Amino acid sequence: MPPVAEGRLQGDPEQVNEEQSCAEEAQAASPTPNSEVEQPAPPPKQVNITELHSLPDIVSALGQRLPEVDDEKLAKLAELLQPPKQIDITSLDSLRAITSALKHRLPEVDDQTIAKIAEVQQNANSIASKRVRLAQAKGRSDISEDLAMVKEHTTPLNRENWFQWRQELRLNMVMVSYADELLFGEDEIEYTPFLEELDRKLVATIYLTLDADGPVAVRYQYLKRRHECSNGRELLKLLESELKPGGHWKQVWTLYKLYKVSLVNDDIDKAIEKIDRWAYDAWNLGVPVPEAHKCAMLLKLTIGKEPYRVAWTQLQSEKACNDWIAVSSALRWANEFERTSYR
Repeated sequence: MPPVAEGRLQGDPEQVNEEQSCAEEAQAASPTPNSEVEQPAPPPKQVNITELHSLPDIVSALGQRLPEVDDEKLAKLAELLQPPKQIDITSLDSLRAITSALKHRLPEVDDQTIAKIAEVQQNANSIASKRVRLAQAKGRSDISEDLAMVKEHTTPLNRENWFQWRQELRLNMVMVSYADELLFGEDEIEYTPFLEELDRKLVATIYLTLDADGPVAVRYQYLKRRHECSNGRELLKLLESELKPGGHWKQVWTLYKLYKVSLVNDDIDKAIEKIDRWAYDAWNLGVPVPEAHKCAMLLKLTIGKEPYRVAWTQLQSEKACNDWIAVSSALRWANEFERTSYR
């Protein structure tokens, strides 16, 4: 007879069933390699605030990162973090402003290239601005007084004074709005009814500034040819093509006139005016006259004359003897002081 185990008999059915049940429970409790285990949800991905442009989006992103901060402070902080708005380069007039905006947009481009692009953009902006200004042009219908002033203060044009006449005409036309763009501009113009009427008045004024007397008069010659010009700009180009002097002989002749200026009746104002005029003509002909040369001409005319001796001494002490504005002003003042002292 086999030995009997303590507690229960070997091979007891109840013991076997209990051991199988425990094994099954242990197997159910322990995870298998293929069983799915529930993972915790990943944290929400944080947005890169530097990539946001909308103010509400920045406020929302800050609220997620800084839940303890109140809405008012979040709004202020969002304004600070919001990237600056890009400037409309086409609306800028200043070359410096355009260059700065381009550098901000194109940091990888070198300064020399940026400068060239800025110059092109400034020119394009200027043309666009002028076109808009002319397209919206409005003004007084009666400008007869302004045009009368232009005629009165413009030296009549003849065959010998093209440069002086053109300079005075352009300067005096400043009194009339839009006249400079219509007459002296180079850009194409879309003529509105207002601009067409203004242009007709400008053309009539130009004809009145043409010399009608003397052997070098030109008014009637060009009045007969007015059908050749459809606007004021074309009239000016016609006059320029036929009356503007040129050539090497004209250069020499103009310099001859310049160096022939003399001091008549101690009229220093007249002498300065003539030097300025002939020097300006020479510059237009491609022969610029240095300021020192003009000053030397005045020295030649006034040296040894008592009214101007003190003025030249003062100019020497200030080292301004080659400054045309300083010299001409000082000599004018000396002449005026001399005349008023003996009244």
